[in-house]
Amino acid sequence: MDRSRLKGSKRSNERRKKILDRAWNSKMSCNGYRVLRKSCSNTCILRPCLEWIESSDAQGHATIFVAKYFGRAGLMGIISAVHETQRPVTAP
Repeated sequence: MDRSRLKGSKRSNERRKKILDRAWNSKMSCNGYRVLRKSCSNTCILRPCLEWIESSDAQGHATIFVAKYFGRAGLMGIISAVHETQRPVTAP
C-alpha cells in the first residue's frame, strides 16, 4: 500500500469538502428548498413555515412528506394561497 497515495486522497477529500461547504453557504437554502433541490431566496415563503420544527432533518422530512402528497407546485401554491398577514413571520 502506497502511503503517499493515501495522503493525496485525504487532501483531495478535504479540498472537495471545503469547496462544497463554500458552495452550500453561498446559496443559503432553507431545509425545505434543500430537499426539494431548489435554490432559496431572502423572500422564501417556505422557511418561516418550517422554523417551528427544531431539527433540520425533521424539516426536510416534513417538506418531503407534504411535497409527495401535493407535489412541489402544490406545496408552494398552498402556502401562497394564505394571505401574507396570516403566514408565519421569520424570526430576526
